[in-house]
Amino acid sequence: MHCAKNLFPSLKSAKQVYSDQDSDSSDDESGNESDCDVDIGQGCVDSNNLVNDVVELWKIRRKPLLNDFCHDAYLMSPVPEMVRHSTNPENKDPEDFRAVYKLISKILGDYSLTGEAGKQHTVGLIHEFHSEYRKFKNKQGDFQSKNIWIMASDPRVLAHEWHESYSVPYTNVFGKLACRVTSKILGIGSAERDWKIVKRIKKGHRSNTGTEKVKKQTTIAG
Repeated sequence: MHCAKNLFPSLKSAKQVYSDQDSDSSDDESGNESDCDVDIGQGCVDSNNLVNDVVELWKIRRKPLLNDFCHDAYLMSPVPEMVRHSTNPENKDPEDFRAVYKLISKILGDYSLTGEAGKQHTVGLIHEFHSEYRKFKNKQGDFQSKNIWIMASDPRVLAHEWHESYSVPYTNVFGKLACRVTSKILGIGSAERDWKIVKRIKKGHRSNTGTEKVKKQTTIAG
């Protein structure tokens, strides 16, 4: 609770999560409008301040959380809802395509080419990506079949597997990049599992075990 107050100064009690209320639920017994959005006994939650606090915290952490793979996976997800959202002009973000250009150079670039030749090769890949991506988002060419979009809406079909079947065989740049970026695990699950193994090894008299030794032991233990 102490940590919660530090993160969310306006949150006075965290016993329950506030829910949507009817328009008249903010009136107290006397009929006067309450200053609180939700009364939870020991205090109240001002949802406006809480939302603002969360937004401010998100702004601080946004850049390291939204890495290049996140931006690219957002653009190349075949899930119909994601396609509609990412292709909506209101959601256009220049950072998305900047991330695409960086990963094309990093993942698909020819490192044997240097100088002007290397730049020309990368520019050619970027140009080809845009041509193929345009067909993907507009469902044209090899992406016009209704069947592949029925599969994309199936929650059991993983994005990178969809691209492996329906993008890679018909594109030179888009499919390869899409497979790479949509297959990345962006959650913290793997980090939590790794830390669990570390804690299992570094305990008691072994709490001062060095980093390199722990790394080797966790690799064997994992």
